[in-house]
Amino acid sequence: MLGQHAASRSPGRSLRRRNLAALVGLGVVAAVLTAPGSSGAHATEGPAAPVAFSGAVPQGTQSVTTYAQPNVQALTPGDVVASIPLDVAGTISDDTYQARIDPATVPPEAIRPGGLVDLEVIARRSNGESTTTLLTARLVRVGSRVDWADPVETSNVGDSAAGNFRAAGGESVPLARFDEAATDDLSSTQSEVGARLEQFPPFMPPLTANGAKGTKELAGGPCAYPYWEYTKTFRTRPATIGTTYPVKNDVAWMSVSSSQGASYGVASSGTAKFSGFTVSGTRFIQSGWGFKWAASGAQRSYRKGIKYQLMEKKCYGTGYLEPPKFIWRPYSETGGTSQNKGLTRPNWKNCEGIAKGTWWRDSDKGHAYQYGASVKLHNVIGIDLSIKRNYSDNQKFAYDLKKPRRLCGNNDDPAHAGKVMAKVRR
Repeated sequence: MLGQHAASRSPGRSLRRRNLAALVGLGVVAAVLTAPGSSGAHATEGPAAPVAFSGAVPQGTQSVTTYAQPNVQALTPGDVVASIPLDVAGTISDDTYQARIDPATVPPEAIRPGGLVDLEVIARRSNGESTTTLLTARLVRVGSRVDWADPVETSNVGDSAAGNFRAAGGESVPLARFDEAATDDLSSTQSEVGARLEQFPPFMPPLTANGAKGTKELAGGPCAYPYWEYTKTFRTRPATIGTTYPVKNDVAWMSVSSSQGASYGVASSGTAKFSGFTVSGTRFIQSGWGFKWAASGAQRSYRKGIKYQLMEKKCYGTGYLEPPKFIWRPYSETGGTSQNKGLTRPNWKNCEGIAKGTWWRDSDKGHAYQYGASVKLHNVIGIDLSIKRNYSDNQKFAYDLKKPRRLCGNNDDPAHAGKVMAKVRR
């Protein structure tokens, strides 16, 4: 039944008309999940669905609503699409939220290649204030079951043989299949964890809309039929994906295959297209190109181009729009690359002695690379945004050490650290 309410796949004006008509005919409402003991708590019968995502919600949250965002990559900019309500069983306890979603209820229109599902999570207070964050979760097949996983933690095994999954409405969708023997590597993302909620912006009061005679608050409660316009406004900005710090006459380089993908930050604003933005979640994107930077002795960062798209929330009918009004979210990787030389050297202490030779970091065993100011959007919306990506054979950095050195990790030993620098050996 949910599949009937998803966006049409036909691009252009017909898509716009069909989606707005579908908003009026919605036969289900997004599940509102309330704190234990309060009225209106949602529950399901039978075996518990797997955890799709979990994490902290803002203090004072009374209820949470979850939508899936349609797969819009094939749509024409300017189209409008309705968020897809999901049947969710969730709990709030000590400002921590856990959402269980049966994979069989997710409509195929919400599933991107690789089993990726973009989720829109709205947290509300009893006085009507609300806040929204976005995140991506991945549907995977493990043995005989379909489960949820964090897309970054499973990016290195996403190219394994696909197993078909029958989504809501009966349509068959290909998912990555993982051998049971490999599930130990996924234990942190299976069954009871799923993806992690990222940062919520502060609670905001109900938005107002510009009327014919100034500003007035829209009538009634929250908009019953919100939808997003995927605007024609794009900005391409460089995103830092790694750093190296060689010493003396050593050199270092990095290589990346973007088919592995990464998670990039999302920004939201309740007021304007280019101001008032705060960090509000992440979106995982991937493409199909690769690049190897030339070896260099410079202290440098490695960058690739990320295209961001502006989304604007609107209301069909009456009711006030819950924030945010505008969102900038990652749309695609462009294939562009660059570098920034002359970085200030850190002084990390998790060091190991390394013999003369070539050393590289290419395994997802350990910490992913994370950087809170990776995407350089400050001159567009006033803030920079984050990245999180894993290491693999196709996403790695290397040091060519001309003499024995020390390699030092920022948050662990070099073999497991998210970032690594070289030092002279004492």
